[in-house]
Amino acid sequence: DIDDLKSKGFKFLLLYFYPKDNTPGCTIEAKEFSELKDDFEKLGVYIVGVSKDSKKSHKKFKEKHNLTIELISDPEQALIQAFNVLALKKRFGKEYYGVIRSTFLIDLDTLKIIKDWRNVKARGHAYKVLEFVKEHLNKNTNTLQKFTRDEVARHNKENDCWVIVNNKIYDVTKFLDTHSGGKEAILPYCGQDATAAFEGKPHSEEAHKKLEEYLIGILTEDIIADA
Repeated sequence: DIDDLKSKGFKFLLLYFYPKDNTPGCTIEAKEFSELKDDFEKLGVYIVGVSKDSKKSHKKFKEKHNLTIELISDPEQALIQAFNVLALKKRFGKEYYGVIRSTFLIDLDTLKIIKDWRNVKARGHAYKVLEFVKEHLNKNTNTLQKFTRDEVARHNKENDCWVIVNNKIYDVTKFLDTHSGGKEAILPYCGQDATAAFEGKPHSEEAHKKLEEYLIGILTEDIIADA
């Protein structure tokens, strides 16, 4: 339900179509999207996989591989045909119609397709999609999720570290162990505004680009106005 997703703070729907449960490529793709589910959701993206398989098949597929994403059964191919991902294939000399592995990023407010990927390779695809979402949000900050300072303050631990820099919010949890200055330089600012600390020390252009990789949102307008 679109309204339900929006009420939970999601801005985008990531709809990906795949040929069949438990096949090698489809398993790789589903596992990668599951591994990155939290990263996508922090950016306001809800992931849904679609295939012709039954609900029973989806259940077994999810249980077997510990998948955490939602899977939709489309045996009548309503969605598959609506998104035009059915094409003539050839295997062992025989032709048949099958699903072309494809992904669509949809804006929940306008229901317009922001980006589509068709006939993709399974391995590494989820990571490429995540990078696109980050780049898209960087270019369109008005679509970023908005958080209050109190919400940011809850993410104040080494295994869940958010910081504020110039009214933008970054989840730097995965950056702590690779930070050139050591994680000790960042830990005191988890859940806090680190603008003065970041801008107070010379940082290269590369460092600024690196920080943008972890952008997940901005402060709400009313908080910014009072800052």
